[in-house]
Amino acid sequence: MPPRRRAADALALARSVRRQVLVTDACHSPLMAERSLGRHHEVLQLPLARVKVAARRRGGTLNDLYVTGVAGALGIYHERMGVSCDELRMAMPVSLREGSTGSGANAFAPTRVLVPVQPKEPGPRFAAIHEVLADVRTEPVLTAVGSLSALLAPLPTAVLVNLARSQARTIDFATSNLRGSPVPLYLGGRKIEASFPMGPRSGVALNATLLSYCDSLDVGLNLDPTAITDAPALMGALDESFGALLA
Repeated sequence: MPPRRRAADALALARSVRRQVLVTDACHSPLMAERSLGRHHEVLQLPLARVKVAARRRGGTLNDLYVTGVAGALGIYHERMGVSCDELRMAMPVSLREGSTGSGANAFAPTRVLVPVQPKEPGPRFAAIHEVLADVRTEPVLTAVGSLSALLAPLPTAVLVNLARSQARTIDFATSNLRGSPVPLYLGGRKIEASFPMGPRSGVALNATLLSYCDSLDVGLNLDPTAITDAPALMGALDESFGALLA
């Protein structure tokens, strides 16, 4: 590889590390900045078939529509609470597997990305988030996750804990999209009607984890009640946001 290309690649990796690993600015929501150890769990169900159709119609993926719905709901929530907010920093795991590796092991890396919560019109917001999520999958740091983990591993536990806490403070919310069973499951001879996950909050204001099950998308919302003080208002905002996307 020519020296100029190596230098360009090294610069791109350094900038990617700066964006993904060593974020220095705070979370973007003045409303959800305070954090606590408290927990509050809410659930939401979405129709799988309608979400797939709506995502295809808008030129994106199911995950694009899911993130757009959650981001839009947080925008509506801020508006109802009388706080101005245009974008939030989201944490999202990205799969590192390409095709079938022959291994059942998980292979993913955490990413952070600024997503717009405005405008309220779902079409422009969906297009913007579709582009943002496509870009984050090309971050150079994703190919160097193993090397970075090896560099961090020897650090004292106290240093790693403080680093993790400081970086969690930069994140407003987290989303995850998990593939579940496409057929009914049974426990003790009784059919499981729904399966709502509870994703780890890890210091963020909200973790919204989606798990597909048969014909539905079961969403578990793990909230920090200090950061999100009006859970019913947030749930109403989620209904409004996804309703507009699926209309």
